[in-house]
Amino acid sequence: KRLDGMLVAGTSAAPIRVAVTDEQGTFTYDTHLASAATQRNNRAQLGRGLAASYFRFGFSNPAGDDFSVDEVRVQVGETKRSR
Repeated sequence: KRLDGMLVAGTSAAPIRVAVTDEQGTFTYDTHLASAATQRNNRAQLGRGLAASYFRFGFSNPAGDDFSVDEVRVQVGETKRSR
């Protein structure tokens, strides 16, 4: 599978950092929304080339502020390579 993006619903005083781990290593991406006192959907545009059978995800706030994640939706696409 290929990862195209991720929607993170939650609250945070700063962008939420998403860590994606696959066979190649760990890659980090910040959400686009700077802050939200109420629950908002935050989009993380994931890098091209994230294609694997299994992924591990982590969430953090680089500023050290409290945050909450209520829901995560991963946008998955099919790879074009044949097996």
